[in-house]
Amino acid sequence: LNRLEGSTLYRLRVVLQNRADTALMMPALELTLNDAQGKLVARRVLQPAELGAPQTRLQAGEELPITALVSTGERRVDGYTLELFYP
Repeated sequence: LNRLEGSTLYRLRVVLQNRADTALMMPALELTLNDAQGKLVARRVLQPAELGAPQTRLQAGEELPITALVSTGERRVDGYTLELFYP
């Protein structure tokens, strides 16, 4: 997660990798953004379709790079967590 210089936008870059021997459904991503004191700035669940994922499955051994822009308005972000899950 990197802030775009001169902007209030952040760029999230993630590479999903399927290390299994079988195809898996695309997971959802939960992104939690925190300030310097560790307080919650924003939390959002991102579905694969929102991230521009062109598929619903990740084949065995496949990697899929994903990039998303995140806006927090004027609130500064100093940390984040990213969790994958299947809703």
